[in-house]
Amino acid sequence: MSTLKTKLLLRKQYAKTLAAKTEEYDPRKYLGPARDAIKATVIGKMREFGSSNQA
Repeated sequence: MSTLKTKLLLRKQYAKTLAAKTEEYDPRKYLGPARDAIKATVIGKMREFGSSNQA
């Protein structure tokens, strides 16, 4: 997964979380969902290309 796609996914998740929780200002509260979204996407790509459990 390219860095650009990861950054776009991160920004998209930030916007989604901040739109739902407009009163939230603690970065730990909105970084968690973004991190989870990136993790799920990377795991999916690793499975798609057959590179999971290779390390």
